[in-house]
Amino acid sequence: MAEIKEMYTVKQYPEEAKAKLSTLLEETKEVREFLDTLDNTIATSAAPTPEMLKEWARQAVGRGNYLRKKHAKLSAASINEKDARYMEIKLECSQKGISFTDATTKIDAEGFIAPLRMARDIFEAYVVSADNIVSVCRMHLNKQLEETVDLK
Repeated sequence: MAEIKEMYTVKQYPEEAKAKLSTLLEETKEVREFLDTLDNTIATSAAPTPEMLKEWARQAVGRGNYLRKKHAKLSAASINEKDARYMEIKLECSQKGISFTDATTKIDAEGFIAPLRMARDIFEAYVVSADNIVSVCRMHLNKQLEETVDLK
């Protein structure tokens, strides 16, 4: 008969923490939807005026900076929680005399923070989107400026 090996305790990300992430996503939903709308508006606008472009860029910078702060907190939390879970497993293995496998433990720790990582990645995507909106607005403004200079 095969010997059953003792294993460290497998844990799921705490429900309370998942609820906090859901609340954070709900709190920032309006900002994220605004960036989605702005992105679509820029993509479908035939001839935006310089004033419109400047306003869109200003709006994207403001909202992007707001989300950038949230993203930074989530990034730090994901690193800290992943490392804490890794050390928790390592300590448990040591206490129980279980053989410790670094690669498996890293995978478990990464899986443990999956809900946090998902929220972090959502914020990262919107920060990049805000930055891209600003870049597109600048590109349009530069093009309009070049066309104005060429006409003179």
